[in-house]
This record gives sequence, C-alpha cells and structure tokens, in this order.
Amino acid sequence: MNSFNLSEKSKNYYEENDIYEIFSLAEDYPNKIFDYLYPYIQNKIVLDLGCGTGKFMQKFYKDTIKYYGLDLSEKQLEIAKNKVKGENVDFICCSAENIPLPDNSIDVIISTWVLGTILELSLIHISEPTRHLRI
Repeated sequence: MNSFNLSEKSKNYYEENDIYEIFSLAEDYPNKIFDYLYPYIQNKIVLDLGCGTGKFMQKFYKDTIKYYGLDLSEKQLEIAKNKVKGENVDFICCSAENIPLPDNSIDVIISTWVLGTILELSLIHISEPTRHLRI
C-alpha cells in the first residue's frame, strides 16, 4: 500500500483552492472554535500552523502581538495575504517539520485542520512545532 501526505498528491489543495476556501467559511459557522481560542491568543505571539486561506488569522491577528501564518501551499497563503494586511502578521511557506523561527519564540500554536490532512500518522512530528513554544 502506498502512503502519501498532503504535500505529495493534493492538486486540490495546492492548485485549485476554491473548495478549501468554501470549507473554511463553513468550518466554524457558530464561532465555537473562535470563542474558545480567543482568550488564549489575546496579546500573545501566535503561530497558526496550517493557516490555509487565513480564516482564523483574519479573526485573531488584530488582538495579537505577532501572528505567524504557516502553510505548505503558496496558493493558500496568497488567499490569506489578500484577507490579512496587518503589520504584526508574517506569512511562512514551509513544512511544519522545519519551522524557521527561534526556539521559545511563540506563546500559542493553533492548528485547526492540519492533523486531518496527514494520511500517514508516523509523519507527525509534534516536537518541531513545540520547540518554539515558551513554556
């Protein structure tokens, strides 16, 4: 059996982004995720791991010290960049396996959909994102 992850064979994610934008709009319709996360991100340095088209970035960035939106897809980040134009926002196009930020530089990591896109569970490396957390 061949295994692959989102980075290898997802034309829909990397080239045809419309379906992800539509899903993003419906994902938190009653704002339950937003309401839950909001107190944790206020006045913090946030890493949005797998930010996609910027759904939560768009809602949260104004109330953070710094907001990093990280995604593997440049096309997804282009959509996010059109939504969010804050001076406290940086976009990073890279894998979560090698994040170009200093250790202990992040207060909060949010990731609302990334784990659901990984088809091979052995590819999940939680230690890389968490080394950036200030604990």
